[in-house]
Amino acid sequence: DEVWNDAASTNSSIGTNNCNQEELALKLKYQKAFTETEACSVYDGPIEYKKLSVNVNLELYFRLFVFSTKEPEVVSVDLTKEDDEKMTKIIIETSPRIQLRPVDRHVSELDVKKAMGTGELLELRETFKKVWQEDIIPCGKSATRRISPHKKLLRGFHGDPMTKDGDFRFSAESRKVVFCTSDAAIYIITDHDEVSTKAIQDGSERKFTSPIPQKALFQNALWPHAFAR
Repeated sequence: DEVWNDAASTNSSIGTNNCNQEELALKLKYQKAFTETEACSVYDGPIEYKKLSVNVNLELYFRLFVFSTKEPEVVSVDLTKEDDEKMTKIIIETSPRIQLRPVDRHVSELDVKKAMGTGELLELRETFKKVWQEDIIPCGKSATRRISPHKKLLRGFHGDPMTKDGDFRFSAESRKVVFCTSDAAIYIITDHDEVSTKAIQDGSERKFTSPIPQKALFQNALWPHAFAR
């Protein structure tokens, strides 16, 4: 129930679950940290690839940037010592550069903390496996709360709208998404289709969940946005 009980946007989904104030504050803290990290993100991969198109070289982008192999600034952690700022930095450095909903981020953070001990942070990082594009139709309440359905007016042979009991009838069309797998999770990521295109306004600030722009380059260091983890 906690995983699926969220709304359409990142921020509005915080607080919709049955959690105490301490848990809510923790979700807000980490979500803010990841939002700020995304906004200030810098491409740190090989310089010869910085002018490559993200959408044309999707797998390479995920290997080099999204699942970064860069040496972390904090190399180890001692859980016997309380250090909130250091813990936040560790979680950011060991997580893929994929923006998640607060409930998914919270679950991801719990996974990292469970795996923690006094040891190397490189061992906590998710390992990239595969990324590919698919056409899917979200079915059921749980799925459509995460992925807005692509509804089209159902029309007859001559193109006239079809009705039933005075109401227009609709058909469900497929949505385009990107699937990404690691050694720890499966990510369902927004891609370009009619529904996501309508949500993007030229010149406006990128919002969650929106696909990486078609003309984006590696050097733009943009994060994928996930419907679900």
